[in-house]
Amino acid sequence: MAAGGLPTHDGPSVEGGNVIRSSEELGAYALDAQGKVLLASPVAESLSGWDFSDLRHHHYLEYVPPELASQVKENFERAMNGERIEGAVQIVTADGSQVGIGFTVQPDKDAGETVIGVSGTVWLD
Repeated sequence: MAAGGLPTHDGPSVEGGNVIRSSEELGAYALDAQGKVLLASPVAESLSGWDFSDLRHHHYLEYVPPELASQVKENFERAMNGERIEGAVQIVTADGSQVGIGFTVQPDKDAGETVIGVSGTVWLD
């Protein structure tokens, strides 16, 4: 058990056909309505090799291989239209290599229920 009585995990486990991941494995991110990075957690940074200062205010497509850009853009647009999506994609890391990540993306809404951006989680796939 971790501090506060929360269970810890050594890695992903399977429960009822669903993969359960520990919080240590999940990175978080947020994008504004134009697709610019607003937040990248330390885990998201370590998966990509980019520091938040390199990501902040840059468009998410800068970190996606060109051949996958239309697929990733479609996922962003679907989330901006209210859908929650889970999938996998390759990203370009700071050293120019590519790595496979799993992701979730869902809309972020303001108090008036207007979608103002998206956020989600990422993990090594």
